[in-house]
Amino acid sequence: MVIDNKNLIRCINLIGVFSYFFVCFFKSFWYKHSILMFTYFTFVFGVTLCWIGFAAKKQIIRLNFVDLLFALAVLFVPISFMFSHIGNKDFNLMSGQCLFMAGAFFFAIYCSNSKLGIEYSYRMIGLYLILFVACTIIFQFTPVFYTTKIVPWVAPNRADRILNGYSHGNMSGLTSHYTTNGMYMALAVIIAFVTRITLPKVDNKKNKKKFATLIFIICLYALLITGKRGPFLFAVAACVFTYYVYLSNKPRSRLSRLVVITTFVTILATVVLTVFPSKFSTITRLVDKMGDDEDMTTGRTILWERAFGLFKKQPITGIGYKQYYANFHADVHNVYLQLLTETGIIGFIIVILLFGIVLYRTYKMLVNIRKNQKLVDKKNMIDYRFLTFSFCYQIFFLMYCMTENPFYDLPCMMPYFFSVGICLYYDKWELKYGRKSKLVKVKL
Repeated sequence: MVIDNKNLIRCINLIGVFSYFFVCFFKSFWYKHSILMFTYFTFVFGVTLCWIGFAAKKQIIRLNFVDLLFALAVLFVPISFMFSHIGNKDFNLMSGQCLFMAGAFFFAIYCSNSKLGIEYSYRMIGLYLILFVACTIIFQFTPVFYTTKIVPWVAPNRADRILNGYSHGNMSGLTSHYTTNGMYMALAVIIAFVTRITLPKVDNKKNKKKFATLIFIICLYALLITGKRGPFLFAVAACVFTYYVYLSNKPRSRLSRLVVITTFVTILATVVLTVFPSKFSTITRLVDKMGDDEDMTTGRTILWERAFGLFKKQPITGIGYKQYYANFHADVHNVYLQLLTETGIIGFIIVILLFGIVLYRTYKMLVNIRKNQKLVDKKNMIDYRFLTFSFCYQIFFLMYCMTENPFYDLPCMMPYFFSVGICLYYDKWELKYGRKSKLVKVKL
């Protein structure tokens, strides 16, 4: 079926993207409702959006090697799950996660074939994050309202955990755990940072740059008060590295710029922490753990040793997706080791190839645009803001995989699949227009 009405396509796109991200962002919080209901909705929206992308193109979409590798990596997970013989007790939870992953996969394919889908999704993520950032900061200063009006929405066992973390300065905001909120705040920091550095250098944009800088500082503050060390460190590291790559067109000055910015941020952070030492549990926890000679990993080494022991028993095919969680009711807190344990060498190689190839392609396209300072084809002009975001979030995600479970944590996985969709879209776009269209000089 072919849709000719462009306004109808835009309307369906907007409704679909709004619904998809509503499910993704709030699935963690409203845990008292059926978890599978949210999962099914996500799957349906993902498939629907994928169909919209195909219909809008009015043609059969051709898949390239990266598309096929992406599909293979995603499909291998549920296949591994089906052969893992998980008991009925955990079947709904595990099958729900596989279904959510399938929905996210279809959403990524939709973005890889729809520039409109990328634009709407990027804006929608930003709007949802504004809500989460605002609530995180507001709830910090309104403890009575938060504990009596907001927390009761979650399941009782999670409510106790939220209140316990809140008493120690860890802000969960509109999520059921401060780890999830830390990921959201890190995503907000990345988007605010990318928005700031990609604003055009023209006179009438000066006020926008100041406003973007203010938003970035607010998002960074929200991230600090969540109490999560990993998202803070990795988000900052991803932003710094992305800025270095983004300045590929200025190789002589980019290192000095980074030194100046790093020095300024260090001085500012020192002053703030000196004046408000009790407001930022993230820094407090980080400093305390750095001085802890016994276990800086907060018990993760035990999980890693156990996972590696299981890997040695079944190194080729692994013990099955989510089988580690089914047995020990915890993840490994290292995605690479957990993938190796659960999907074996075969699954590990497939997923790592996906991670590496997508990141490399994103890096090459971003550097090529920045060095040449050229965009291709005015009508289908590439938006380097989206590529910059894709690269920055991939860096954050892959670093975060070393200490947490973002590939197993649905809120973390969703923006990563979105980043993959952006890369796949511009990868196809570059092949289609890169050598045939007229290059247009632009001021970046």
